[in-house]
Parts: sequence; structure tokens; C-alpha cells
Amino acid sequence: MTVVQNNKSLHNDIIKIVSVISARLTDPQYVQTICSSEQNHVDKQEEFNWNDISLATGFPAISILYGRLSTVLKDERLKEYAHSYLLSTRESLKKSGASLSLWEGLSGVGFAAYLLSDNGIKYRRFINQINTLILRHGSADLLNAKSGLESGTSINDYDVISGWSGIGRYLLLFSDIPEIRELLIGVLEYLVLLSKDRIINDKQEVPNWYISNKYLLSHEKDEYPFGYFNMGLAHGVPGPLALLSIALLQNIKVPGQIEAIQRYCDWITKWKLEQTDRIQWPLIISYEEFTNDQLYAKKHRDAWCYGSAGVARSLFLAGRSIGDRSLEVLAVNAFKSIYKRSIEEWNIYSPTVCHGYSGLLKITYHMYRDTHDPELQENYQSLLRTVVKMFDEESAFGFYDLYRDSNSTKNLNYVGLLDGVSGIAMTLLDSLYPDEKDWGASLLIC
Repeated sequence: MTVVQNNKSLHNDIIKIVSVISARLTDPQYVQTICSSEQNHVDKQEEFNWNDISLATGFPAISILYGRLSTVLKDERLKEYAHSYLLSTRESLKKSGASLSLWEGLSGVGFAAYLLSDNGIKYRRFINQINTLILRHGSADLLNAKSGLESGTSINDYDVISGWSGIGRYLLLFSDIPEIRELLIGVLEYLVLLSKDRIINDKQEVPNWYISNKYLLSHEKDEYPFGYFNMGLAHGVPGPLALLSIALLQNIKVPGQIEAIQRYCDWITKWKLEQTDRIQWPLIISYEEFTNDQLYAKKHRDAWCYGSAGVARSLFLAGRSIGDRSLEVLAVNAFKSIYKRSIEEWNIYSPTVCHGYSGLLKITYHMYRDTHDPELQENYQSLLRTVVKMFDEESAFGFYDLYRDSNSTKNLNYVGLLDGVSGIAMTLLDSLYPDEKDWGASLLIC
């Protein structure tokens, strides 16, 4: 399915943009120097710094992009760059250890190799090595996460970025392998347990995904002295919901899975903000808001990582998986209501995937693909033009990641799938050439 139709000018603009990006990523030393420079950083940044092996920021993302470009542009030389960047990733893995994380560790490296493998023909040995490492450490790590439910949960235990929701999505790619399927089943069972409640402070019942203050990032601790409940797809409850739903859609089931999906959905729908025909979700629910059953801070964003776009997609997948048409309708209405708000109200301004326009564009692509709603097609094409217009020849790689604080906007040069040009370019290419092995799996939107 191509979403851009009968628009040769836009098609040519996109091909030109991705060709420029391709030309600027050929030298890994140049890429690494630019991305890891001291100027290419913001003070509050506690994640997604340059990391050779990171799908979010490093070599695997570029490898995936070159693999895709080699097919789209019919240029065999680009496959050599894809291969070279994957080799660089492997060499970096040899020098230092890695977590199991999808976006910062082994699962992300395996995901890149999987997309480049031509349905398992290539890189079979490398993928097997990655999977062996994940299996070797996964059982113990998962047991620690399960045992930690009683004493308190960290976002890194369960989220899409670092935790089992993301790792589980990678495992789902290999669910036909018995050992991997066994670990995957354990992950799903953990996410079922995560959906249940526990008692804290001798009396207060909270969901297991409650994050206490001691597990918060340093810049969050003062704002949330009693902890919070994260509502974003990247770090919050929509991530476990998405994985359980995607697994169920692939007919992989564990006891209590449907009930867990329903519990997650009930929580999310309870906290929606609804006004006339507009539906949105807060980024965070503080412990105080939870105990008082009332929202005080109504910050929102319409991005993949946080806000209505990612939340609505997770609800849509849930509705499909358990056959709940009312959930699907809510999700579609919530998603379409994004486009009823002005672009300024979206609270996003960067062209990137994680917290910017490309993430919203990517989810819009999937929502249109699944619903064939003509309104979503129009929304998609309009937003696509917005991203294309943000191409900047003066930037190191073709697009900046824009970081704003109260005083200024900083232009950052990143190359990863989340915050960089690889993700932007992959999103643009989706509009022209649909890909059977969709990289959107890494975002848990499919």
C-alpha cells in the first residue's frame, strides 16, 4: 500500500532527500565524531547518547536504512554500507558488554540483522549468536523482574526502550524456535503479573507498574516526590499492552492474557481527557492524582513516545486482539482527534520519530493501513509534506533533531531510528514503498 498517490513532485522530493542522507552517512568515523561531540548534547539528556551498538542512536540504525535504500534505489553499493555498519556493530559488541534492550542493546542489534537477513538467508550465524546471548541471560533477568514486582518496579524492567516489552517484541520475531518461544512465554506471563495490583504503605492498592520516587530519573524526582504512573508508549503502560496484544494477534497466548489486556485498557480509558470531539491522554499520572482520583496537571503531547498517538495505537491493537470493537472505535476517534487540534497544540516540533512528526506520521500510516479511513489518508499526506519541508541542507545529515527549552531551540545532529535521520528517512520511504518486514515492529505499533 502506497499512501502517496499521483504526486510526482513529492515523490521526487523524498527520493532526493533520502539520497542526500545516504551520501552523508557513508563515513562511520565522521558520523561518530559529529554525533558524540560535546556540542551535540543537552544538559537534561540522560538517555540516547551516542552508542555504537544502539538502534536508537548508533550503527544498527544506519545499517537498517542502507539496507532499505539499496532496495528502493536499486543500488547494490548501498548493501555494502549496510553490511559494513553491521560489521562495525559486531566489532563494538566485542569490545564491551551490552544489555538485552531493544533500543540500547542486543535485541536492537538482532533486529537490525533480522531486517537485513533476506528472510533468514543472510547473517544467520550472527543472529544465532545474538539470540544465544539473550537466552543465556534472559531467564535470570526475567526472574529478577518478576521477583521485583513485590518490592517495586523500575521502568527499565518493563518498558519498550530498555525493558521486557521491547525485548519481547524482538523475541516474537523468532517465536517458532522452541527456546525463544519459552522465554517469550515467560515475558508475557510477567506482563500479565505486571497488570495486577499490590499493596504499598500498608494500605494503598496500586497497579504493579507504579514507579516509586527512588526509581525515577534525577530530573523527575523533585516533580514527583511520591512517584508516578507512566502513560507513554515508550516508557509506560501502553508498551506492555501493545506486546500482549500483538502476541495475541499472532495467536501466542498465556493464561490471563486477555484479562490483563482488559485491565490495561480499563486503566488507560479511565484517565482519558475528553472535550467535545477531542480525546487525549496525560503524559504522567502522579501518585497524588491517582490516590485523589483527579488529574491536576494536564500536560499532553501527540507523539509516539508520549501522548495520544502512541496510546491510541496501543488501544487499537488491543481492541483488534480481543475482538472489542468499542476499543477500536475509541482508538480511531482519539487518533483522528489529534488532527482536529492545531499543530501548535500537538506539543511536538522536531521531525524525528521519538518525540516528533515522523513518529506521528509512522503511526498515522499504520492507522490508515488498518482502517482505510480517507480522513487519515489526508492527514498523512499533509503531515508528510510538513516533514519534507523540514529537510535542511545545512545540517550534518539532512535533518536536525530540535530540542527546545524555555529560552531557546538547539539543533542536534543524530542518526538513529528514534532521534535521528535514519528514522526520518525510513518513515519517508514508507510513503512510497511499503516494506513487508516493517521496522515499525521496533516501535510496538505492529
